[in-house]
Amino acid sequence: MMLQGTAYTQISSTGGKNTHHGESRTLFYAQCFAITCVLSYLLFTYHHYLSNFTCWTSDGTVLVTGATGRTGSFLYHELKRRGVSDLRAFVRNADKAREVLGCIACDETEGIYVGDVTQPQDLKRAMAGVKTLAIAVGAGARSSPDVQRQVEFNSVVYSIEALANGGGSRPLSVVLCSSMGTNITPQPSWAGDILFWKLNAEAFLSSSAIGRTVIVKPCGLKEGMAGKNSTLLVGHNGTITETSDYHTVSREDVASVMAEAVLMPYDSSRSTNLRFDFCSEPGPATKDLKNLIENARYEWDK
Repeated sequence: MMLQGTAYTQISSTGGKNTHHGESRTLFYAQCFAITCVLSYLLFTYHHYLSNFTCWTSDGTVLVTGATGRTGSFLYHELKRRGVSDLRAFVRNADKAREVLGCIACDETEGIYVGDVTQPQDLKRAMAGVKTLAIAVGAGARSSPDVQRQVEFNSVVYSIEALANGGGSRPLSVVLCSSMGTNITPQPSWAGDILFWKLNAEAFLSSSAIGRTVIVKPCGLKEGMAGKNSTLLVGHNGTITETSDYHTVSREDVASVMAEAVLMPYDSSRSTNLRFDFCSEPGPATKDLKNLIENARYEWDK
């Protein structure tokens, strides 16, 4: 029989006390407490991880133009790595896509669209149902003035028009890789008209009525920079390099920041149109890319 007021102590048939049930219950509670502590720690760690690194939430189709280029290929693979399942690549050549992107059929069944960014009809086909567009196209400095305009400006206009008419769920988003130096006059002779047309592309995108736009303006894109200048910098109007001896950033870092911008959730309570310079310098590695982009906001928008 159970003693009144002593729920976990039982009198045995020999008159002694049996504490087996009490000890079992105490051990059970101790185990529950330990499990709770472990789960709390894991949840805290996971929350901290997510606050520094945005993962895909299956919110619509993403298209990368210039996906087999030196920056665009890094961006494509970074989005894949972060779990973007509905990802498309717009490329000029299927064979190069097979080599650089790792596709097999390298056709639309794998999200690979072959075409010319300067041809509106090609873009319309690829843009059907797309919600987020990441633009990583670029003309070579030695290309003709006509090619520079076609690639740096016209293709951006055509891409945004195709996105706006493509039927993707709203709000639409565009992340554009432009360049620092668009505010310099006169333009450096080595750049031809590229920086001029990049600035015009920025202006068009900013006034295009697209719901969310992010314009990333990297400093010099130097090969073999990955892991060398680890501290990432953001700013405006060329000020972050005025007093610095470092004017380069790796294409991998540009791709990572663009991927973060692609995946950041839409926040209508603040400006949804960002434009910032991006560079690097030696120092501790910048791991919190979400916070880096937030720091690119003007003070009145933070």
